[in-house]
Amino acid sequence: MRRRLQIAGIVLGVTLLLGAALFSPLVRALAGQKASDRGFELDIASVRLGWGSLWLLDVDVRALDWSGLTVHLNAIEIVPFGDRTVRARGGSVNIEGSLADLKIHLKDKRPAAGGTGGGSGTSLFAEGINLRISDRSLGTATQHVWGARYRREGQREELGADLVRVGARGSFLELRGPSAALERVNGVRRLLAVETEAVSGTVDLASVMGRADADKDPEPGKPDPPKTELVATAAADASEGASAEHAPWELNRDRPKRLTAGLKVLGDLLRVSLSPGGKVRLGGVQLVLVYGADSLNLGPATLTASRQDGEVELSLVPEGAGASHVELDLKIPLDTGGGSLHLAGGPVRLSQLGVREGDMGLMAVRDTRVRVEARMSLDSEGSQLEFDGEVEIKQLGLQHPKLAAGAVGGIDLHGSGHGVFRIDGSELLLEDVRLRVGDVALKLSLSVEQDEAHQGRNFHLEIPLASCQAMIDSAPRGLLPQLENARATGTFSLDTRVTYDSRKMDDMVAHFELRNECRFEQIDEEYHPLRVRQARMQNPRAEEGLDIVPGEISANWTRLYDISRHMETAVLVCEDSNFWTHQGFDSRAIESSIRSNVKSRRFIRGASTISMQLAKNLYLKRDKTLSRKLQEAYFTSLLEQELSKDQILELYLNVIEYGPGIYGIASAAQFYFRSAPRDLSLGQSLYLASILPNPKYQHFDTEGLVSEKWTGYLRRLMRTAHRIDRITDSELNEAMQEQVALGVPYRAPGALAVESNDSVSRSQGGSALPPGFRPPDDH
Repeated sequence: MRRRLQIAGIVLGVTLLLGAALFSPLVRALAGQKASDRGFELDIASVRLGWGSLWLLDVDVRALDWSGLTVHLNAIEIVPFGDRTVRARGGSVNIEGSLADLKIHLKDKRPAAGGTGGGSGTSLFAEGINLRISDRSLGTATQHVWGARYRREGQREELGADLVRVGARGSFLELRGPSAALERVNGVRRLLAVETEAVSGTVDLASVMGRADADKDPEPGKPDPPKTELVATAAADASEGASAEHAPWELNRDRPKRLTAGLKVLGDLLRVSLSPGGKVRLGGVQLVLVYGADSLNLGPATLTASRQDGEVELSLVPEGAGASHVELDLKIPLDTGGGSLHLAGGPVRLSQLGVREGDMGLMAVRDTRVRVEARMSLDSEGSQLEFDGEVEIKQLGLQHPKLAAGAVGGIDLHGSGHGVFRIDGSELLLEDVRLRVGDVALKLSLSVEQDEAHQGRNFHLEIPLASCQAMIDSAPRGLLPQLENARATGTFSLDTRVTYDSRKMDDMVAHFELRNECRFEQIDEEYHPLRVRQARMQNPRAEEGLDIVPGEISANWTRLYDISRHMETAVLVCEDSNFWTHQGFDSRAIESSIRSNVKSRRFIRGASTISMQLAKNLYLKRDKTLSRKLQEAYFTSLLEQELSKDQILELYLNVIEYGPGIYGIASAAQFYFRSAPRDLSLGQSLYLASILPNPKYQHFDTEGLVSEKWTGYLRRLMRTAHRIDRITDSELNEAMQEQVALGVPYRAPGALAVESNDSVSRSQGGSALPPGFRPPDDH
């Protein structure tokens, strides 16, 4: 008996040993076959038995028909009896390609659904899995998930991670502690809840909006048409029309259909995936919006989403906000299409919204208060977006190189308006847009329509009648630094309209009506025109604060009666045709400038008068800011108020730049032509005036003669001067034979009288027009 028991024990031991020896290969073979049936290759480093479980260690999984997926799992625990369970502990998943590629390759590899609910009787668990996705279509960014976990028991699933970081083309999003709960209903997953501990991200707006490079500056040194010719040539220029290829945004007739289809897919997805009563809550949402070198911080805020009554509603509320917080609500109907957005609340400090000092040039964010009420709605067909709103901002501070040299503060704004945008890009309407800065109001309307063959625009900007002093007082601190102590009487208003259809550019309407009755009663002494004039007469390069010695005049200063009459003609032809008739601002020149700029689809020509240029030279730096332009307008009015036209012209000719380091007519006449200002010929005068827009560029050939191209341009200017009766027939004939040369004084039969009165009158100025020509009412 004992022997038999010994034999049985030996047989059992041998059997167990043989079973153990064969168990690992058998498990590998069975697991490998199962994986192969689904298109995968499985490599198991070792197999171990546990108490009621089986352990697979260092498991590698690869797709047989796609090299873009590799999986390594540190350990898999399988409980085959009772409550069947599979647990994966630790590992990594690497995907080379997009999630769409992964979905395509896994489509035919899914096991058949089991059970009536489409679930499985096996509970699945995973934890400590790191996921890495390298998708070249998203740029250089790599998507990462650290510490991913998954749990499935019955029809309920839960998933989460320690950290998720995704990005594309300069933007990224990071989620800390995200978790989600789902349930299976008829084999379809539905979202029950989503939560995060914190969400942070950066959005590159330039990349999102597909920003294009700005138009290049005009070619330096290119002849600028004389301003007297702008009116005469505007209609001819405009008649060339404008093509729809310069549309401000893309025209796409299929966009509404694609948007509607996309919204339907989104609605179907939300209907299926988000359970009624299900909620999404993302806490600690913080975003940084980046545009070039500027950035804007927002948050932290809480984003919630819920499904109720046939629609999904998303809400974004700043964390820690009080009763006056600003809230963003987005509603997406699940059945009807379209959607709506509502932004309302305040007053609230910018700092409470997460904005930091210096973001996008914003200053004093702790003191700036914002109140907003805005709505946006998309119709059910996805064809039209309608929006309206009202915003009020108190004590805003801004610092931007286009605004002023320094910070501008204390800005009080109130704005409102209504608009409609056709999703295919065919129409934009802005109506009843009102903006108030302090006590000064502004009204704006704009309509844009376009199709494949044309564009149409209707723009109207109006500043209703306002007190001149109110305009000064309403200016934010730092915007008009040289006028802070100024006092003015009178009123001001502006009305400008531009209307055109690219199919009928000859019918363009450009209207600019400025009513300026401002008169200065007080100005800081250092800015008074008479004092500035006296200082410049003593020293044309004088700076502010120069001590004035009564009666003294610099040797470099030339009185107007000692300057050739041709020089006056030249600057009127090239710079300011209506100098003798306007009051500092030339509405016709501005209308002509609008026409040229609209035609060219970019800024190519301004409309600065001699008075405006003088104001800039006397009082202001050369920075291109709104502050400088506004102060230039005020100082232009001041010069016209305090000085005669002769005094303004004399000042202008003596202080402007004619070349690098060459200031004033006396220096220019000597440098270029070894001549006195009184002896300048028409050709020489026109050359000096023609280079004023770009005085650093010269137009002489290697022999010192004005180039052939520029000579042709000067002769064109001569014909213009004759056409507007600034020179006689004989003067034109004589000038057309002149060859202007560097360093060569003009020698003509019979010297030109210093104070010639001929048949030309100064009072005609630039108001004289070609015979039979009528200034067009349109532009």
